[in-house]
Amino acid sequence: MTEVPTNYGVSRAPSAVLSLEQLPAHLRPLASQLALRLGSLVESHPERTYRTVSGFVYQHPHPLIEIEYVDGAQERAYLVTQFRAPLPPRFMVFISYSRHNEEFRREFCKYLGRLHETGQVSFWYDEKGIEIGSIWDDEIRSAIDRSSVALLLITQEFLDSPFIRDKEVPLLFKRAATPPFEIFWIPVHPSTINLDQPELYGRQALGDVKKPLGGLTLKRRREKLQEVCTKFRLRIQELSESLQSTKPM
Repeated sequence: MTEVPTNYGVSRAPSAVLSLEQLPAHLRPLASQLALRLGSLVESHPERTYRTVSGFVYQHPHPLIEIEYVDGAQERAYLVTQFRAPLPPRFMVFISYSRHNEEFRREFCKYLGRLHETGQVSFWYDEKGIEIGSIWDDEIRSAIDRSSVALLLITQEFLDSPFIRDKEVPLLFKRAATPPFEIFWIPVHPSTINLDQPELYGRQALGDVKKPLGGLTLKRRREKLQEVCTKFRLRIQELSESLQSTKPM
């Protein structure tokens, strides 16, 4: 893909300056050049970017360098917050939800933020929720292929989304047929998942299917979120360690 010439301002947070100095000497000049071209790179290569709890990451393929940044596309300015290279082992979690449930997705991610901060786990999710639209096909397929775990936030809006039902869920099942890959789901609101998605219903649920999180009081929901996310984090750690132990030396 040809790089799109665009004019963006790029600034660096103190954490970015420090992390750049800590990169191997031979990678620092390239990392600096990539940061200066960040706006055009992000526009030209959306498949190389992924969403995190606190911002976005551009992942340069050769050599492998990650630049974490705060999206300033509307103001035509980006704030670089972190450089990473060489990269630590990365375990990617694909989070799927309906845009109607964005508030719950944000609440859930608060309990998973530390996983990203450790640099061992990354999260992919669409900021506006995944709805029908062909422009997302390639990005979602690429994200699923790179992921080791899928986490689905189940509501009736999720089940009623044509894109999720007809494209995303089949891609997840196809990916699950080639381990290692696991699918987990969380009952957020009452739904007909047992009728509309029986295969998904038979997979591992995090939380009480009879008592969806969205129907609990705020205090109880936070307690259950802590419980669910703790269980999920422990499972991610187990899977990540298992994947690392099976990689050839």
